[in-house]
Amino acid sequence: EEVTVRDQLTTPPNNDDDGISCVLSLCFPFLPEEYYKQWARMLIDKTNGVIACVAGFIAGFIFYDKMDEVVGVHVVAVHPNYQNKKIAGLLFRHFYDKIGKQTRVRLVADISLLDAIILYTKNDIVLKEYLMVFSMDNPHFPLPSSSSLYSVRPMTKDDISSCDSLCLKIIGIRRANEIKNSIEGVYATEF
Repeated sequence: EEVTVRDQLTTPPNNDDDGISCVLSLCFPFLPEEYYKQWARMLIDKTNGVIACVAGFIAGFIFYDKMDEVVGVHVVAVHPNYQNKKIAGLLFRHFYDKIGKQTRVRLVADISLLDAIILYTKNDIVLKEYLMVFSMDNPHFPLPSSSSLYSVRPMTKDDISSCDSLCLKIIGIRRANEIKNSIEGVYATEF
């Protein structure tokens, strides 16, 4: 079957919602049902996308954002019926053509998702650091008490510049726009 890869449609008629929602529900079956349509709409409205289609049906996609010096990948998904058919490779090739192969990319994958990590390494993504997922209720590593020497408060817009400087100093990249979007809840989806 012939595969076409295109940029997401950003102007009406945009009929990608149902196809994207369907692929999300098959690839991430642990979420509440009502979440998938909201997630698809948020991705379409607020990010850039590369979509692979087979016979008019969405077979896979990559949604991403170019916020600062780094492109942040939100989600990579391939419909189970089209996995192991080189769809991801075509998506990544189109993605690299759009952003430039030398652009730095942040793609977060839990280390337990071995299939995803193998997929990424097959498509020229070099693993730089691991992601540690932790639970706030771990009895072996209790959180400091409120009487600690440090105070913690919600981040505000006034913190963006200093946090951006800290990111530049520690990891060598600026993240002001990403931090701003996080504070404003740009990617927040309620369900």
